[in-house]
Amino acid sequence: MPGEEHEIPLKLIRNAPEVVIPLLRDAVGFDPPEHTEVVLTSAECTDSAPRPYTPDGAVLLRDGTENVLAVVVERQTKWDPDKFWTWPVYLATVREQLRCPTVLLVLCPTDDAARDCAGLIPLGHPGNTVTPSVVGPSEIPVVTDPDPRRGTCPNSRCCRPRRTATTTFAPWTRRWTP
Repeated sequence: MPGEEHEIPLKLIRNAPEVVIPLLRDAVGFDPPEHTEVVLTSAECTDSAPRPYTPDGAVLLRDGTENVLAVVVERQTKWDPDKFWTWPVYLATVREQLRCPTVLLVLCPTDDAARDCAGLIPLGHPGNTVTPSVVGPSEIPVVTDPDPRRGTCPNSRCCRPRRTATTTFAPWTRRWTP
């Protein structure tokens, strides 16, 4: 059963799903599409075997009523060889359920774990690979202005002002500087 260290970053995302925007944009270099809403969505992935496929979290970006991007969130303290097989299932299942492009965001508490989780996952079909978007301590910018009035999303139609994702994740990475 996952412990507190595993669950804290995921609980932050469950409480403020918009923090995935600056993580994707600033830490990973992935520019999310225009959207008007960021909401939690089910992270449940099941098949007829029946085996549950459950990522640690999932976030949905919407533009009005249109789903524009799903983010499957995983927390990894070290590389788990089973993820080589389950991460593509998570992406495909969430993509099918929400009918929109889907990315995998992997949160790692150490740079070693981030490096181990950052490899390509070839699916076998020519040209098809899964490339996890991995965030470790080195990818999270140091917060020098922890102004809680700043929003996490540049799109004012989308997110209420909250602390920045880097401020929210700072205690987790121990890189916050007052």
